[in-house]
Amino acid sequence: MACTFNHSLIGSNFCPSCGAPATPPPQPIPVQQYPQPPMAPMQPMPPMPPMPPMPMRIPPTPLEGYAFPLASRGKRFGALMLDLLLLFCTCYIGWIIWALIVWKDGQSPAKQILKMRIYGTEQGRPANWAHMAIRSFLIPQTVNIAFLPFWISILNGSTSFEGDYYFTFGYIFGVLISMAYSITEYVTIFTSPLNQRLSDRLAKTVVLDESFR
Repeated sequence: MACTFNHSLIGSNFCPSCGAPATPPPQPIPVQQYPQPPMAPMQPMPPMPPMPPMPMRIPPTPLEGYAFPLASRGKRFGALMLDLLLLFCTCYIGWIIWALIVWKDGQSPAKQILKMRIYGTEQGRPANWAHMAIRSFLIPQTVNIAFLPFWISILNGSTSFEGDYYFTFGYIFGVLISMAYSITEYVTIFTSPLNQRLSDRLAKTVVLDESFR
């Protein structure tokens, strides 16, 4: 018959029931300790370089007597290119209608997009529709007077360049004068202290940049 005593819990050397020697309690298995590698000392973080200050958009000084600065030469040239693009894209008709609407505010289609406005130097306020018509239409069209000999020759029945020197001279003269005016019109922007083109000087207007509101 098996002994009912737990021999590992007997306090004496022998079991009082069966006389068997007491069983020693199991000893825990020691956990093997591995040497820890030495930790390298922590290096201090280098200081972060200071952040450069964000550039601020400083508006240019307004033109004396006005609330806004002059439109830069580069922006005026960009407006010219944009007007030419709009003329092409709208087949002239759309641009002309648009221009007739915004002339009352002293603007062209490109100047309205780029937030520029034409001011009269004598009035000190935006050009009205009549002032814009003089500046943008009447003054540029006066160059067509150079084609007067050409048109007179047509009225006299000349319709060919061959053998008709008056007809040929009138056409070539008109083309040359028109080209010279167009070149002078925009070259003067880069020579004028107020960035005025020739028609601005004749109409007494300046172009201001209102994008710095």
